[in-house]
Amino acid sequence: MRTITAIALLAFTSTANAQHRTQVLFKEPVGMKVFWFIARDGKPSYSTTPLETPGRFNFISGATYRLKLTHLPGNAGLELYPTLEVVAPANPRVRDFLAHNAVPIAIADDEIKQVVNGNFLIKLIYLPNDGAGENVALAAGEDAIREATRRGTILVVLRMGNIADPVGKK
Repeated sequence: MRTITAIALLAFTSTANAQHRTQVLFKEPVGMKVFWFIARDGKPSYSTTPLETPGRFNFISGATYRLKLTHLPGNAGLELYPTLEVVAPANPRVRDFLAHNAVPIAIADDEIKQVVNGNFLIKLIYLPNDGAGENVALAAGEDAIREATRRGTILVVLRMGNIADPVGKK
């Protein structure tokens, strides 16, 4: 079974300056540690200093990052390795929004359980076309990206499954 979740961003602000980075706010679970893949001295590794939730980081827009999530409440020793796709701003409205707002990501306990049970989870955070947001859970088999695009402009995509450490350190 595959579970797909889409979350709408609830705020819209109009201002003026283009951003080349997108600030992502990792909101929940509180205490989770977020590392991202880097190359240090030509060798694959994860950042040495984690971001602890709630916490923010300015990611380069238009890039995809391999993350490492640890210290997940109720899941001692569990490490997840999702990817975070930070979509480049598609239009002036989105650039204006991102110039003044962080994109929030919250991972719920039930979503962590779904991944632990072997499901693949896709979270889409998007700016709704009408400026009003809503939480949307899409059933397995539905095309989450197409549905989110119909409703608004995608800002970030978090894809999470049960992959082991892809860097191969374990």
